Amino acid sequence: MNLRENQISDLTPLSELENIEFLSLMKNLVEDISPLSNLINLRVLILNIFPGDAIGFSMEQNDIGWMLEVRGNRIHDLTPLSNLTNLEELFLAGVQVQDLSPLAELANLRELNLSINRASNLAPLSNLNNLEDLSLGFNQIGDIAALSNLHNLHRLILDNNQVNDISPLSGLTELNMLSLSDNQISDISPLSGLGGLRWLFMEGTPVTDWSPVEHVERVLGRP
Repeated sequence: MNLRENQISDLTPLSELENIEFLSLMKNLVEDISPLSNLINLRVLILNIFPGDAIGFSMEQNDIGWMLEVRGNRIHDLTPLSNLTNLEELFLAGVQVQDLSPLAELANLRELNLSINRASNLAPLSNLNNLEDLSLGFNQIGDIAALSNLHNLHRLILDNNQVNDISPLSGLTELNMLSLSDNQISDISPLSGLGGLRWLFMEGTPVTDWSPVEHVERVLGRP
């Protein structure tokens, strides 16, 4: 069901649609998603998508504010999603969420987009082992230790955060695209063993020794 750009604020009429598997609500005025808690057959839920998640995107702070303003949906509490354990794809870019704990039991997730939020604690994501695509750009993330067990990740976006230690990524051997631009990363030796990595985005980082990623075909930011 595609309900994008309809000025929707009240989701109550959706609460009885227990059999729907796809729901897009992007570019509306939603704040309360509690009526979605009964939609246990949902596989894809789109509350906001940020097109800049296309690889290596960079944005000035005032542009971020403008983007959030035009996109609507401000969903601070994700608790109603905790029952939706059949979800495979969840898009929450720019909804201003901070607490990710309601996502901890969504073990079937394969794609999760949390770009442009206020998240700093990634611990609730640590057991989402089926994730293949994870977007976390433009948050307040410093510690990425919780990602070390996500061995099925193929694509990871961490642009514009506060990351300096990427050693938790050293075992993510399925990665083929990694975006780390605009972080405080200087040591990229943990990436040396990622033989499947084909695209690496490191613009705006203080890296000087690029030898650990000589095997990577495309490295943006490398002199």
